[in-house]
Parts: sequence; C-alpha cells; structure tokens
Amino acid sequence: MISTKHDIEGKLILRKYDVSGNLIEKQTACNSITTIGRKLVADIYKFNMIDSKEDKINRISMIHLGKSKKAFKANQTAMQDYVGQTKIDSVEYVPTGDDRVRLRIVGELATDNCNDTLKEAGLFTKDDPPIMYNRVTFDTITKSAEFKLTLIWELTF
Repeated sequence: MISTKHDIEGKLILRKYDVSGNLIEKQTACNSITTIGRKLVADIYKFNMIDSKEDKINRISMIHLGKSKKAFKANQTAMQDYVGQTKIDSVEYVPTGDDRVRLRIVGELATDNCNDTLKEAGLFTKDDPPIMYNRVTFDTITKSAEFKLTLIWELTF
C-alpha cells in the first residue's frame, strides 16, 4: 500500500517598510489552524455532493490583527484582543520544489491602518460573524503612521 502524509503548514512573514518603501524589519511566525478552519478546508470535498448544488464554501478574504499573545486554542473563533483588519490583496501559487502546493496570500497595512500594538494575526472569511481559519502570534510590532506593514501568509498543502 502506498501512503503519503502532507500536513497543512502555514507561516506569516511580516515585512515592515518605511514611508519611502525601504525594508526596515522582517520576522516570520508559524500558525496554528482552528477547528472551524479545518472544517472550512474539509468543506471543499463536500461541495455539490451533499446539500445543494449552490456554492456555500466560505472563502478567506481578510486578515485580522490583534494585540494578544495568549496561547492558541483550536476552538478559537476570533482574535483574542482585536485591533483591526485588512483585505487580502493577492493570492498566488508559488513553487515548492517538491510535490506539495503552496499558496501565498498577501495583505498590506497602509500607514493609517491598525496603528496600535500588534501581536497576533489570522485569516478570516468576510461572513457575519467571520470564520477564523488560523491564528499566529509574533514579536510585538508597534504599528504607526511612520511605516507600512506587508503580511505574507504562505500555506503549504
């Protein structure tokens, strides 16, 4: 019997740019996937097979940010201490060099967005209430109008 194991892996790369566009800081943090986020992925296999023929799969479209470093719990549904959000600007496939598939999801905080102490981020749907796919904590970034922050999420399947 042939078997393979490909866990879903994710990491967030944070790039801090001054107002002139110069990279001034970079950090990377690995994420954890929520229970409801795993269900969101599983729903891809359910599409058009069980309920109706209508597409009911919620899509990730937002990055939420917060200021908590509380430990991850799989049953979380929101940022622990919400600050704000930004839309996802782009999603693309990137090479992995093996038989896996990697998506790169990018969002940006402009100089006037989420100016506060940031310590956590997550990928969310636009639903009401939004569905939280995953969450990551990172070293404190005190976001201000002095710089932009690019959030690059890489998910490997």
